[in-house]
Amino acid sequence: MVSIYETGKMRVEIGNDEVVKTFKVRPNYKKRYNREKFALLRLTGLSGFPEIIKYEDDDATLTMTRLFGENKEQLSDEALQHLRLLVERMLDAGVARHSLPERDLLIKGDKVSIVDFERVTLGVCLGHQCGFFLKK
Repeated sequence: MVSIYETGKMRVEIGNDEVVKTFKVRPNYKKRYNREKFALLRLTGLSGFPEIIKYEDDDATLTMTRLFGENKEQLSDEALQHLRLLVERMLDAGVARHSLPERDLLIKGDKVSIVDFERVTLGVCLGHQCGFFLKK
């Protein structure tokens, strides 16, 4: 069974094992698509983040693994600790979220997953070291 979530900017089809996200043609849609694609590529192999199965640049479509969990208003101490670890791994990979709303956190027991990476800053990476430049 596929459920569909749609906004003015995107269409998301949530299947049993994968999620297909298509960015609608709107101002800056390619920029948002590329940010999410490159963020997920940097996070490849790290648990707690979707894995890209395939991408279609012409259609601005990402197919990725589905992560399971629920959105919750409060996190247990263990889940909060796991979220902290995920954020550290994300920053080490050169991916910084602009915000982290609860709708983008999927909680299953004490494990947390993070989804939706179209609003990120990608740091500069040299080899395996990534960093961010701060503007004055």
